[in-house]
Amino acid sequence: MKSNIYNAETESLSDLFDWNGYRVFIFSQKNLDKSTNNEDIAFFDSSNNGAVFGVCDGVGGYPMGKDAAELASKTIIEHFHSSGDTIGFLSALENASNKMRDFKVGARTTAAFALIMNEKIKFYSIGDTEIFYTNTRGRVIYYSIPQSPVGYAVEAGLMDGEESLDAPDRNIVSHLLGDESLRFESSSSIDVKKGQTIFIGSDGVFDNLTKEEAITIAAGGSFDESAKKLEALFIDIKAKESWKKNDDISFVMMRKIRS
Repeated sequence: MKSNIYNAETESLSDLFDWNGYRVFIFSQKNLDKSTNNEDIAFFDSSNNGAVFGVCDGVGGYPMGKDAAELASKTIIEHFHSSGDTIGFLSALENASNKMRDFKVGARTTAAFALIMNEKIKFYSIGDTEIFYTNTRGRVIYYSIPQSPVGYAVEAGLMDGEESLDAPDRNIVSHLLGDESLRFESSSSIDVKKGQTIFIGSDGVFDNLTKEEAITIAAGGSFDESAKKLEALFIDIKAKESWKKNDDISFVMMRKIRS
């Protein structure tokens, strides 16, 4: 069993490991241009027959973003160990949201995560932390829709991925944990097959790369080479004049490497 929460307090940290026939890479990097905490939390937790993993991104501009992201991450992990009931995750997240409201300061966070049990995967999300899941050729099997005006515009075909990176209202998010009214996205349970890739990343990833660019890197070729390429890309963020936004960056990438 492996249990970890990742939150780079200075610069960046990463972890590459194997779990139960899967290869996993986790990356966390603080936005060094800001004095406040890294408000992203990446997490991975496993038992003998399953794992839960994802990213919670405490929302900048609201107080206690890191606390909100930690609360959501720990709530997901605790529910996984106490029950693992797939429907119950939504109730657990609702309880976490109510606890954030009890902070009385307006704390908010996104949450996007996956549950693998008995060779099936199920996805959950709220906010603009994004998920994609591809086959061996990079064809998308499942992706989450960012719950934002820009995310909905891209999904409706009113804007393409490249245009969305420069959208002036890209920072607006329609649904967040901590809101009074919540809207979750959840997938069905999907069979996981060898060679398929799962990627969950905070908006620090997708404010700078289109989903198509991220898929090309993450799902193409050797898993370890893809992980190294993404890590180098984000560590070198300050050297890139074309970079759109400097932000906290966290992601979890996983591929099934054995049947």
